[in-house]
Amino acid sequence: MIMPPNLPPLNAIPTNLIMGFLGTGKTTSILHLVSQKPAHETWAILVNEFGRIGVDGSILAESNATVAEVPGGCLCCEAGPVFDVTLNRLLSEARPDRLLIEPTGIGHPRQIIHKLSHEPHSNVLDLKATICLVDPRHLAQEKYRQHEIFRDQIAYADILIANKTDVCNADDLLRFQAFASALEPKKHTITRISHGCMDSQYLDIDANRNRLTPDHAQSKNIITREPATHHPSPDGWVQTEHNADGFYSTSWSISRDVVFDLPLFQTWIQSLPLERIKAVIHTRSGWTLINGSSDAIDLTNTAAAEKTVVEIITTTPMSLSAINRLQQFRSD
Repeated sequence: MIMPPNLPPLNAIPTNLIMGFLGTGKTTSILHLVSQKPAHETWAILVNEFGRIGVDGSILAESNATVAEVPGGCLCCEAGPVFDVTLNRLLSEARPDRLLIEPTGIGHPRQIIHKLSHEPHSNVLDLKATICLVDPRHLAQEKYRQHEIFRDQIAYADILIANKTDVCNADDLLRFQAFASALEPKKHTITRISHGCMDSQYLDIDANRNRLTPDHAQSKNIITREPATHHPSPDGWVQTEHNADGFYSTSWSISRDVVFDLPLFQTWIQSLPLERIKAVIHTRSGWTLINGSSDAIDLTNTAAAEKTVVEIITTTPMSLSAINRLQQFRSD
C-alpha cells in the first residue's frame, strides 16, 4: 500500500462484506447503513459488478461515502487485478474509518474472504462480520437452493438477514426460519428486515475466523467464462456482453444527451426474461433509477448522472433483436 508522505500508515480499518445473490437488496441496504454513519467518520464503499459497465457506482454516488467501482466480474477471478489497484487507491485517497465491500451477486465468497484475510490486505483491513442478505422467496426455488454460489454466500456469512420481508408471505418466512435455524455452524445473528433497513450495529461484530479453513482457500467451482465483447458506436453508445457461471450480462453506457421515452423503456424491460436490472437513465421527465428483478421492478427519480447506464442480467443470451430495440426508445 503506497501512502502519501507525512501520513501515518493505515491500519485495522473495520471492513465488512455485504453479500447476497442477485436481487436481494445489497445496494439499498448499504445506502441505509451509510445513512447511520457518525458525522465525524469517513466511510468508503467498494462495489463489484458482474457487468463490464458499472451501475451501482451511480446509485451509491448520492450516499455520504467515497465510492469506487470494480466492474467486470468476481473480485477474486477476472476482476482480481483491478480490485487490488482500486482498493489501494480508494484507501489511500479516502483514508476511511470504515470500508464496506459489495461483491457481485454471483461472486465467490470463500475466495474473496481468503483474499481479504491474507497479506497484503490483512495488514490494513480488520475483516469484521460477513453479512449475507437473502430473499426468503428464493428458498422455494430449486435453481437458487442448488446454486453453489447461493449456498456458499450463506455458508460463509456470520450474519444472515432475510430482506424484502414486506413482500413475503407467511410460508416464505417460516421456510427461511427453518432453513436458517438448521445451518451449521450456527450464525452469530439471524434476523429479518424490509426495504434494506439494516442496523449498523451489525458492522462491529467480529468475524468467525473458523469459517475459513485451508480447504476453502481453493475454489471448487467449475467456472465457464467468456471474454466480454464490446460494441461501440459513433453516437456515444457502448454496449458490452459478458457471461460467467450460467449468467449473461448485457450493459450499455450512453451519452447523457440521449433522452429516452420511459413508458416504452418500461414495456421493453417487462418483456425480457431478466434475473436482474439496474439502470440510471435520462428520460423526458428527468433522471430515473430503475432497480428490479424477475419479481418486481422499482422506478424512482434520481439526481442527474454523467451518463445513462443500463445492466441487464439473464440466464440465457439476449437476442440481437431485443438488444437493438433499445435504440427505438429514444425521444431526443
